[in-house]
Amino acid sequence: MGSMIERVKGWIFGGAKKTIPIPVESKTDRQDEDVEEHERQLAALSAAIDPPLAISDIAGAETRCKDLEAFLIALAVDGAGPNLRRLLGNGYFDLGSAYRQMKRVAEAEAAYAKAMGSLESIVQVQRHARFASSQLAACQNHLGLLYMACGPQEKAIAALDDAIRMRRTLATQYPDDCENVVYLGGAICNRAHIARENGEVNAAATLYDEAIATINSVVPDDRAGEREQAMVRALAAAMNNPRWIQLARHFRVNAQNGRQLLPPRMQPVGRKGAAPSAAWKLKR
Repeated sequence: MGSMIERVKGWIFGGAKKTIPIPVESKTDRQDEDVEEHERQLAALSAAIDPPLAISDIAGAETRCKDLEAFLIALAVDGAGPNLRRLLGNGYFDLGSAYRQMKRVAEAEAAYAKAMGSLESIVQVQRHARFASSQLAACQNHLGLLYMACGPQEKAIAALDDAIRMRRTLATQYPDDCENVVYLGGAICNRAHIARENGEVNAAATLYDEAIATINSVVPDDRAGEREQAMVRALAAAMNNPRWIQLARHFRVNAQNGRQLLPPRMQPVGRKGAAPSAAWKLKR
């Protein structure tokens, strides 16, 4: 992926912009009406779910979810253009996330399915392709979290593996997208948690190490030099979006804590050049 400093320089000094297609507004996009007003309404309805969730007021959260869903149904008019379908993808993602936190599996699955349907419909539209691809990966990661909490584990593994694959593809297409790299690290960390729960010590350790290294490649930890820290702060200011840097630190601590919960790695005992025996010993 290149060094973190080179990637940050690309963002700040404009080199990364070469990888981003210049948006071309379509006729359909121009026909989307009141998109900004819809965005404000959507943001307010999504934010209204958080307070009852924070105090475990499930009845209150469900009422707010119904308000959001009613708005999305009204928004999903026949022939809605890409801008509105993008909003629908965002809105149903938020709805799915709320139901996921309440462990309402069927409702969360239905919301994520609608989000993915809207996002898939614009993934080939030039100006929306990058956003749609990223949100599709986010849907898979959140489905993985849903199934990690509620089962079945097989679905969690499949969803997280899809999220990781999609994030890797995005990293290839947009190598200077630091935010995507952070979310890739987060998805790998989630996959490591499952390996740890299954007693797959070596696999979990490898995944945790990869998650930490992936995140460190774009957001250095506290041991990094002041120059690197300053470059990351400059990047956050240039992007006007420091949230992903905060998430990077959260994901890294999550991976580090998971790594510390593992017992020492195991390795097979065997004579040099011979097949390993069934016995195992601690790797020191």
